[in-house]
Amino acid sequence: TIVLDNGKSTPMHVTLNEQHEIEIAPNTHKVISVGPGKHKFEITCDGESVFSGTKEVAASSWFGKQYSYLFNPDFTNRYATFDVEYGTGLTHLIEDTVEKRRAESGEELNVAAEFKKLRRDVEALPMSPWFELPGGIHYYFSEPPDEVMTRNMVETRTVLVRAARPDHAAIRAAASNENPTEEDFDNLCDVVARLWYYPTRPTSMEIEEGDDETY
Repeated sequence: TIVLDNGKSTPMHVTLNEQHEIEIAPNTHKVISVGPGKHKFEITCDGESVFSGTKEVAASSWFGKQYSYLFNPDFTNRYATFDVEYGTGLTHLIEDTVEKRRAESGEELNVAAEFKKLRRDVEALPMSPWFELPGGIHYYFSEPPDEVMTRNMVETRTVLVRAARPDHAAIRAAASNENPTEEDFDNLCDVVARLWYYPTRPTSMEIEEGDDETY
């Protein structure tokens, strides 16, 4: 699977393997399903070449792992993932968690512990126009729902989002910050909130069979 993301303000025209034509509207994405091996891309915007070359998709592993990739040919965007935990009768959404911690902790706030809890749920993805996506992504580029039907007491949904470059840098810095201050914690809360609410993300779709285009 390849998530083709157009970060430009103009439509993107993609020719795949010299036969399949794909149009991607500005600031939107398409999910395409291709077999393993090398695939040739000719990509243009406004008649100008953005990418011309091949990308290789790995074969699924012997234990069934399926490889997925993010392809942002113009290298405009940065990306991150965050996790949302859902439970019986209570949705552990980020805004609720953050506000509850701030309201109830007071002077007893264990900054380091709370900071590390929050950073476990957010990950800055590689700064590259092409990279392998982590497994288990449920939603692309939009707010997750307030509630989901769960089979277990607690379930987690992972969301792929675009991240502003300063926020992407902040997440990377947080990953190695072992002595966070309360200001660091507040700043990371703000970053995660922006990932959640960033208004220009396209409408998401939960990844289900049949949602992608096969070539």
